[in-house]
Amino acid sequence: MNMSKWFVNLAKCAVGRLPSGALLACAQTPDLVDNAFLWASAVGHIALNRYSTAPPTCTGDWIHINGMRFHGRHGVLPEETRLGQNFLVDIKLQVDATRAGASDALEDTVNYAAVYEDVKEIVEGPPCKLIEAVAQRAVNKVMLRHPEVRQVDFTIRKLAIPGLPSVVDSVGVQIRRFRQRPCSAPQLEPSAGGNVPSV
Repeated sequence: MNMSKWFVNLAKCAVGRLPSGALLACAQTPDLVDNAFLWASAVGHIALNRYSTAPPTCTGDWIHINGMRFHGRHGVLPEETRLGQNFLVDIKLQVDATRAGASDALEDTVNYAAVYEDVKEIVEGPPCKLIEAVAQRAVNKVMLRHPEVRQVDFTIRKLAIPGLPSVVDSVGVQIRRFRQRPCSAPQLEPSAGGNVPSV
């Protein structure tokens, strides 16, 4: 295979392995850490999991981080990017907590503080027009930096819109992304009473 064809195939492979929207959301280049990680992974043949909206067949435990508050400058209106506004974020992470439950060691679970900083970096970072794009970028970052996370449920809400009278308590979006990973057990969904099989 000649060098140019090899490079084209490598580029196609790298792009095919990128999480959806990781580089394109908000039409901004990701930070140097993410960019270096992605290219190093492609060149080094390290398999990057792709993210999907299709449910996997996994069981798992859940980590909840609720009520994270940030001040960001996302929005379509000039006042939103100029003045900024408050955002409320909830995130649920599907993991296997078996090892952490047995060891009681932080290194055997997902560090909540690290996830908080990942989300903060996006929500308080460069502005996007849509909160859908903010949510996508935040989920991409969490799944890139925490490979043990199987699924992310991410909710972000605007609590007010600068320049407009308040007519609702909040507006927001919720997205759900799964890591494409083979699992043998049937999919379970969390509920108030514990896990129950989905129908």
